[in-house]
Amino acid sequence: MQEFATSNKGYKYIITIIDCFSKYAYAYPLKTKGANEVTNIFKKLFLEVCLEKLRTDRGKEFENKLFETLLNKYDVNFFTSKDDKIKCAIVERFNRSLKSKMFKYFTSKGTRKYIDILQDLVTSYNNITHRTIKMRPVDVNVENEEEVFFNTYKATSVRELVKKSFSKSKFKDGDKVRIRYKLNPFDKGYNPNWTDSVYTVKDVLSRHKRHLVKISDESRRKI
Repeated sequence: MQEFATSNKGYKYIITIIDCFSKYAYAYPLKTKGANEVTNIFKKLFLEVCLEKLRTDRGKEFENKLFETLLNKYDVNFFTSKDDKIKCAIVERFNRSLKSKMFKYFTSKGTRKYIDILQDLVTSYNNITHRTIKMRPVDVNVENEEEVFFNTYKATSVRELVKKSFSKSKFKDGDKVRIRYKLNPFDKGYNPNWTDSVYTVKDVLSRHKRHLVKISDESRRKI
């Protein structure tokens, strides 16, 4: 949003926050990504809501002593993704929805000023039925949390969800496989996705939704 700063009182960024369970979202404009400004945003947020856990990306605005002190004050369990490439799909989806609403407004009004209507856009999002939870985020509360859980996970409890999550691996001992290269978004489309070498599956270990597959090369050396 930096290109629109002159139309928005110098605000260059928008920090977005979402409750992963209720899908209730928040958005605040920022002039910088400095620790002071971001920490002040969360000070205001913590006066409105009680957070037990918070996950963010690995930005310096979150990984600093000032922010850490605030989290400790409110006893918030804080963690980040180990891999910088891993994003939170839920908040990224909200970001797309927010930008879509914003640019529709830009087109209809012939402006790039969002600072005065940002909270209206967020309120609109929170008052529209979310397809995952099948109700409006603003309507989620303690009384209907079991309904929200079922609509989201198609299970009535965490225990049932974990049981359903165990699935059979598509691999078995003796299968021949190739390993997929870890590509980044800037790799050329013609670069190969898979290794030329073929490996043999030696063992399959079930780990919740994912399976650990042990393989060996032609010399029977385990990889």
